[in-house]
Amino acid sequence: MKSLLDKHGRSIAADTLLDVGCNKGTRSIAAANILGIAHHNVHGVDIEDISNDSPLLRNNFKKIDLEDGLLPYDDNSFGLVICNQVMEHLKNYNRIFQEIIRVTKRDGFIVLGIPNLAHLMNRILLLFGTQPMCMIMRSGHVRGFTHKAFLEFLHSQSPVKLINCKGSSIIYPLPYVLAQPLSNIFTGLCAYTCYLIQKNSDHD
Repeated sequence: MKSLLDKHGRSIAADTLLDVGCNKGTRSIAAANILGIAHHNVHGVDIEDISNDSPLLRNNFKKIDLEDGLLPYDDNSFGLVICNQVMEHLKNYNRIFQEIIRVTKRDGFIVLGIPNLAHLMNRILLLFGTQPMCMIMRSGHVRGFTHKAFLEFLHSQSPVKLINCKGSSIIYPLPYVLAQPLSNIFTGLCAYTCYLIQKNSDHD
């Protein structure tokens, strides 16, 4: 996620940020710092109540169950919405995605991050009949997305357009010195993928 924000930061003219699945808010504030968004304009939602644990989002945090699929904000509220490593935990991922689009301002941006089911290591594990890493039985993941399938999903969403995507520099079992340059070429083999999306200016 950081590499996409670093690369496109100048074109992301956002003054407000919502982190969907914000955890303790550390990532939310880090993103705000990259883009020059004032901390009092950073908001977060999560299923866990972090209001007493994190001073970062104490005044702008809402505890909600994302599986219900509703975000407690007005239409066109945020210049940037982040949803990183969350959709794989949701049965109704499309509903929350539509909500993310709804609360994003016209011409605003969305950053999504997901573990890649087609990660090179997962392909090797499946070859030997072993559960892939992002879908292990004891995890909270209920969905698996390949990079290719997620791209098709994004391209089918008329209210938004894909600006860029980036694979992580982690491609197990390759060493980092090989994985880092290869991640720029073979996104579909990376452990995680991240997508920068823009809401169309004519969508309510």
